[in-house]
Amino acid sequence: MVDQNTDTTFATLRSLLTTYPDLSEHVKTAQVGEHIRDSLPTAAFADQSNRMFPVHTPADAILSKAYATKVANLADSVTSQIDTALEMYGVSPDLFSTPKVAHVEEEQPQYLVESQQKLAFYSNTPIAKGEEALIRNQSKLSSKSLTDGALKLVKEASRRGENVSDWTLKYAGLVQCDTLEARDWLETRAHKSSDTNLKQAYTKLAHVANNLDGSLDRDDLIKLANTIGELDNLAGFNKFYGRTLPDPIATVFNTKTAMQPMLDLAGTSVPVEKLLAIPAETYGDILGSDIVEEISKDGEIQPDSLTEILDTLPVDMKKSLVKELGL
Repeated sequence: MVDQNTDTTFATLRSLLTTYPDLSEHVKTAQVGEHIRDSLPTAAFADQSNRMFPVHTPADAILSKAYATKVANLADSVTSQIDTALEMYGVSPDLFSTPKVAHVEEEQPQYLVESQQKLAFYSNTPIAKGEEALIRNQSKLSSKSLTDGALKLVKEASRRGENVSDWTLKYAGLVQCDTLEARDWLETRAHKSSDTNLKQAYTKLAHVANNLDGSLDRDDLIKLANTIGELDNLAGFNKFYGRTLPDPIATVFNTKTAMQPMLDLAGTSVPVEKLLAIPAETYGDILGSDIVEEISKDGEIQPDSLTEILDTLPVDMKKSLVKELGL
């Protein structure tokens, strides 16, 4: 049996905040931990014999109710005291209602080419079939359509615990850019172009590529590829794709080396490598000291444990972490 003061790793709390997304707004003032538990009088607890489920403040009563939903066969007297406290504080029972999921009789597909509602993809469609469809239509699709479709396959494969091909990683824009090779292909385009304005545009992009560094993220490189595609259409170079000239995506994402893994923290993409460089104790200072044992072993942060825990944090906790770490 666990409540807010005995949930030393906050694992149950993270689960509760996912189940009841509105909970975090109501429990910000709650103070938890064994030292808080020891400082309270017996009358502050709904379960006085075990000194558990405090109800002395609205925030604590709400937390106690949430934790109580995770306890099987909780004594009726304890449940009754928690509910009585909530009623006295004017807390609506709706706070603990979970959203009802509507029954879906027929699955609606996601489209690999969303803008044209083409290449329907279902939850049971093999990843390889989706890859084959994109490759088969590669010459007909814009760079943006290709990257969007390939990225959808990467996300779906990740959800299923499967892998995608090197081709899909490349066209999803998830491999690194060899800037010198990208520069060379842009200079080739400039040399082959008969239009002065296009020649100058390709030369300018070649200069940009030559000065690229690791600070550019995937979105910046996608923009570069899209710009190349627009120029190629004007120059008529798209007819040479796959023969004597790589298409815009292959021009920019031209290696087999995967990009550095990133973790989305409430809209802020942070390199996992950067998160691993932060001492475990720092995470403990922000998220609670008990988390150190969850994310580290023999003093070393474990990547899988860290990313799993950070990924399941509620949005407001992720935002707070980004702010506290200055990410």
